Amino acid sequence: KGIDGAIILPGFGKRGFDGKVVAAKYLRDKNLPTFGICYGMQAMTVVQAQHKGIKDATSSEVSDEGTFVIDIIRGKNKTDKLGGTLRLGETETKMVKGTVVQKLYGTTSAFERHRHRFEVNPAYVEQIQDKDFLFSGFDAKNDLAEVCEMPKKKFYVGLQAHPEFNANPLKEHPVFRGFVKSMIK
Repeated sequence: KGIDGAIILPGFGKRGFDGKVVAAKYLRDKNLPTFGICYGMQAMTVVQAQHKGIKDATSSEVSDEGTFVIDIIRGKNKTDKLGGTLRLGETETKMVKGTVVQKLYGTTSAFERHRHRFEVNPAYVEQIQDKDFLFSGFDAKNDLAEVCEMPKKKFYVGLQAHPEFNANPLKEHPVFRGFVKSMIK
């Protein structure tokens, strides 16, 4: 109670993921400004999948059972050493024109840094999207879902990348700026 918005933070492993999913659902239902980063974006995606009727939607990072709308990066194996399975470094994200995130960036292309092992399962992207929830940014090389948003909400944006890696006190990241502005309103 009494919050103006929330960031659903990055993370690894089982610990805390269920709480991120509960937070994403609560913030969505209450129309409170929400910014999901990496694991936070994945939690937002699980909530949407559940909303679309995939009741057992989850991540293969946290469960051995269910519908893995979040799964290990294609071509990787969960049993490989952690460092060998991470998607690291900067890649280009192409934003869909006219979306919230494209307007925040002021462009249809941006370079963001990554540090994750799991991604939105491409097999479920179309099934999860609807008129209220969409994937609005995709990796330029392999078409992975990188950004989710709910344009009709005050602010409900998730990035698979880590925007905190590209922000500093003298040059704020455009999505952080948009998130803060949404809370000030």
